Amino acid sequence: MNSLERPYGEIAERIIWHRSLLGMTQLEYANSINATRSTLNNWESGAYRLSVTGALGIHRQHGVSLDFLFGGDVEALSVCIERLLADPEQARSMGERGRALAESGYRRDLVGRSYLDLLARLALATGTN
Repeated sequence: MNSLERPYGEIAERIIWHRSLLGMTQLEYANSINATRSTLNNWESGAYRLSVTGALGIHRQHGVSLDFLFGGDVEALSVCIERLLADPEQARSMGERGRALAESGYRRDLVGRSYLDLLARLALATGTN
């Protein structure tokens, strides 16, 4: 699919990333934000724009900032990390789901490389080298 067929692809990737991080199916994630699975599928396809109502549902239920959802703002992601630091049980649960997801379908070397790339981008964005 090209950018004309998937005009909201970057937003879609952030939604898919977040849902995967939580280890939720489309139906579980959609229910958690009071949306239908087909609506979530449309957003995740990148062909349909995430609605304000949907974004607010994700924000209210999961603490993901609108700046991150719509703009990919890395600074906004740090707020989510701070919330996890304040809630060790949620952090533990997300960690377990993330580990299960990584072990089920990802190569450790590729995950590690992606993580290092992310850390390098965060360091550049925040000016901390």
